[in-house]
Amino acid sequence: MGILTDNPVLRREVRARLRLRRLTASKPLAWIVGLTSLVIVYFYIKGLIAIGRGDTQTARELWAYLLLSLLLLVVILAPALLSTAITQEREQQTWEALTTTRLTAAEVLLGKWLARLSLTGLPLLVLLPFLIGCAVRGGVGISTNLSALLFLALTAGFYGVLGLLCSFLARRTVTATVAALTIAIFLCVGTPILAALTAEYVRAASTDYSYRDPVVLWINPFYALTAFLSVLEPHGVGMIGGPGALGPQPPGSVVAFYLITSLLAIAAGLSFMAARFRHAARDQ
Repeated sequence: MGILTDNPVLRREVRARLRLRRLTASKPLAWIVGLTSLVIVYFYIKGLIAIGRGDTQTARELWAYLLLSLLLLVVILAPALLSTAITQEREQQTWEALTTTRLTAAEVLLGKWLARLSLTGLPLLVLLPFLIGCAVRGGVGISTNLSALLFLALTAGFYGVLGLLCSFLARRTVTATVAALTIAIFLCVGTPILAALTAEYVRAASTDYSYRDPVVLWINPFYALTAFLSVLEPHGVGMIGGPGALGPQPPGSVVAFYLITSLLAIAAGLSFMAARFRHAARDQ
């Protein structure tokens, strides 16, 4: 049975995520989603008109804002969506039956990971024409666009594995979601605070101090995106990147560290869950 081509877990997860029963059953939530959609459409059309009339610098700044917004959505949506993947099965008492089927660990885990992770691409599909329009108007190269999208995909994969791992280890959905979002917030917000505290401690303890950002900051997705665009666009794009954006740190080293760390974390997380897959039902 193919992991992607003929995977019942993948098909079931996709159908379940696209089902709108829960939305239609909650009228307040339906109203909120409807009003939010109208606001998005309004600003979407207004933004496209602004691209057509705006100058190159404005378009480049809009492209940078869009990229940062998509990155923010990725680091929030990916762990939130994946943190319920396994705990919901446990709460519905279907996880043990799933682990005793003929499906392999790879089929179950990758099916859940890819199906729920695909939902993080919906905002990108909505904003893609806007993103392309800004890039064309602002002179952002095709290679920069494709590389930025791959960066977002890798980041989504990492934060998705983080959420799936929390769901795998936790017993309750609330616990898994809180844990996943707490770690995600720390990686995005806590790492700059920790880096500042570390730098202050080193500055106070050393008489010959030369500041360099601590390595802990290199796993911050926004910091890594700045380094990434500094490599692709040496003069920067909007408010991102540009000469001296990272201080004395070489952008290439930051990018290599982030990419390699993310790939290793994805592989390690999936391997750990696959190795303990058959024992997960007995541990619940």
